[in-house]
Formats: sequence, structure tokens, C-alpha cells
Amino acid sequence: MANTTDTKVHVKDADIESARISPPEQGGDDTARAAVPDSALLNTGFDVRARLEDLRGWAAEWEVRKGELDALLWPLDIHLDADRDYGRQLAGVRRREQMILVKRPLELSKESFADDSVDAYGDLRNHLSRQFGKLSRKERVLWLTNFLLLLTPDMRNVVGRIQKTRSHLAFGQGRCFMLAAPSGMGKSTLLNFIVLASQAGVANGYNRVPIVMVDASVTQHTAKGLLRRIISEYGSVTLKKYDEQDLLDMLAILVPRCKTELVIVDEVQHLKTYLTRRRLLEISNLTTNVPILISAVNPAEIGEEDPEIRGRWAKKDTIELNAYIDGQLQGLLNFIELILPFPESSNLTKRVLPDGEPGPAAFIQEHTGGILKRIMILLVDAIAIAMQAGAASLELDYIVQAAAQRNIPDIEKVDFFAVLDGMKKNVA
Repeated sequence: MANTTDTKVHVKDADIESARISPPEQGGDDTARAAVPDSALLNTGFDVRARLEDLRGWAAEWEVRKGELDALLWPLDIHLDADRDYGRQLAGVRRREQMILVKRPLELSKESFADDSVDAYGDLRNHLSRQFGKLSRKERVLWLTNFLLLLTPDMRNVVGRIQKTRSHLAFGQGRCFMLAAPSGMGKSTLLNFIVLASQAGVANGYNRVPIVMVDASVTQHTAKGLLRRIISEYGSVTLKKYDEQDLLDMLAILVPRCKTELVIVDEVQHLKTYLTRRRLLEISNLTTNVPILISAVNPAEIGEEDPEIRGRWAKKDTIELNAYIDGQLQGLLNFIELILPFPESSNLTKRVLPDGEPGPAAFIQEHTGGILKRIMILLVDAIAIAMQAGAASLELDYIVQAAAQRNIPDIEKVDFFAVLDGMKKNVA
């Protein structure tokens, strides 16, 4: 299925029928390709109010799109196979298109991110803090939308690897690879953003789908769920009468016909059995030169019992998103310090306070384990407390209060989008 959907799939005579899906503003595009995701680079010319205007525009765009998706969802009959399949498609589209809210994530240059000196960002922080001091509380809450995705050097490395892999396709050098990351490190969020940025279109009556992304289905005995999910990304519905070979044959047609350049299978650890994992290898064999990216906490485990799978997805072809610990955490907190919507410095990177007590950096590392989602929600909660108190900076006391509000290990279950929506409603 392309990144967007505006046509309901109908199935006749218990058969498969292709849905001619034209993504908004791109229907008829005969040159659909996976685009390079764009970002907004922080520098001393950065305009905070211009960024807020972008955020407002993207929020309005998402509200319209959310309404369109809801209108497609409500008429579905939960008792019909085709409607349930279509509903699952819509859920995937919703997850991806939520990233419209931060269509161009903030980015800090790799060189700046690696500089953990206290005065590394003096001019840039002063430039931004002067602008933050003029914002209303409502504008500061809107600004927090930026925290949904920050394009850190690690994230940029993933984007670059995907683009490099795509560039090799013209030479027939497609290579499968893996993305490994602890839960909560933002891999699925980043992949959804990358897929959203791909330029899907329609040409000659067929969808052009440069990047296909699915979650591996939780199953013990068959790969039919995974195969059906991949096929549905092309805008088609398959019924239960098809066996796995039928579905593989369909993919052999759809992948080249729809000009797919990359297939992403997220949460690949759900493929529990040897046979279901072998099906992933068969998909790779059928889609010659089209790389398959698999992602999980430890994606390499799918090849533990099979040397052929292990050779296709080799450990040397693994990209890792590691927890932010010590120096890496310092770099991340320097980045976040720059964009905290307060007029004064918060000294997030301090590990030890003048009185010898642990500083913000030490507290954050201890309570989050360096997991990105935990860090972000902890800080957004603390920012909300600080804004309520009318503070000019994010002091450690507010971070401690925020940590007491939630069970930190359970933050992975928290919907970050819902947290921001709640804050916006509170200041509306």
C-alpha cells in the first residue's frame, strides 16, 4: 500500500482485486522514488517563529488527513475479511502519517553534536533563547512537537545507509541489512518518517511504491500474515483461500511492477519458527536486488539456526541505535538544551552540581537507562511542570518531580502523540 489511501478496496467473487490508490497531490506521478528525508538544520540564522508556522501548518494538514482516514474507517464491517484487512492498512497509514506533524525534524550537525564542551553552543543557544523568551505558553507547547523526532547523528546514519543502499540498485547491488535497537530508541518512529518521505504515486493504472514497510505478524506456524501485509501495502487485499505460494507469486509480480526499492520488516522477532523465517529468505530470493531491511532489538537472532539466512542478513551489515550513555548522552542533552523553550540555560549536561550532588545528566541517565523515549517523555513532563510554575529554565527539581509522576520502565507503553495532545488541550 502506498503511503496514503483514498479508495476503499472491494473484493469480488472471493478473489483479489487491485485498489487504484492515488496519493493526495501526487496522483499520476510517473517518477515516484524514495525521497531523501528533509530536515531543518539548527544554526544562528534559525527563526523560531517561522518554525512555529511550519508546525501549525503540519498540524492542520494532519487534522485534515486524520479526518479522511476516520471517514474510511467507520464504514468497515469487522465481520468481513476484506474490511479487516483494509482496517489494518489504515492503521499503518495512520502511524506513518502522524509524522506529518514533524515533517522536517530538527537536526544538529554531526560535528556540533559531538562537541560536548560547556560553551559549544554559546552563540546558537543565545540566538534561540532570546526568541524563546518572547513566546506565549501556548506557543511553547506547540514547540514541543519538535520532540517527536530529533534527527540525531545516529538517526541520520540510518537515513544515509538507506539512501546508499538505494543508490546501489542501479548497479544491481541490492544488499539486505539490519537495524538493531533496544525498545524505545525510536527505530519505528524513524522508519515511519522515512516511508512518509518517500514519493509514492500512480502510473499506468498501477501504484508506484518505492518503500514498503510492515510489522512482522505474530505467528507460530505460517508466514501468510506477513505476506498478506506486504501485499496490502501495494493497495491489494488477499483472501484466506490463497496459500503461501500463491502469495509469494503475487509478490514476484507486485515488487517490480510497483517499482519498489526497499522492503522494511519491523519487529522481525515476531517470526518465531524456522519455517516462517525461511519465508523471509524466499521473499528476498524473489525480489532480486531489492534489499530487505529487518529491524528488532536483536534482528540477527532470526539466522541463528540457518546459515543461509545468516549470510543474507550478516552482522557486518547491521546498523545500531544504541542507548544514550555517558558521552552520547552528553551530545543528546546538548542538542535538547538548545531547543528547550526557555529564555535561560538549564545546564542539562551537568553531571555533578557544585554541592557534589548528581546533576541533571547523571539523574537522567540513572532513571532512563539512556532509552530515547524515556528521556523525551521525562523531559516533556518536566517542561510542562516548569511552564506551569512560570520558570525561566528547566531546573533539576522539575525533572525529579516528573520522574515521580510516571513509572519510568512503563514509558514504552505511553503514546507520545497523546502526551503532546493532552498538553495542547490544557492550554487551549
